[in-house]
Amino acid sequence: MSRELDVARSVLVLDVLAQSFWFLCFIFKQRTLQVINTFLHSTDKKDKSLTH
Repeated sequence: MSRELDVARSVLVLDVLAQSFWFLCFIFKQRTLQVINTFLHSTDKKDKSLTH
């Protein structure tokens, strides 16, 4: 009985770790996209100021 309980507990821990990992990946992706967009917009402004 205790072996089954240990297995269930370890599966639960792995599930929580996997969920938090995907959450962190999502946050990282959102931040990275924001940084890339900001960088692209700033270079666009520089390009426009050079051409005009």
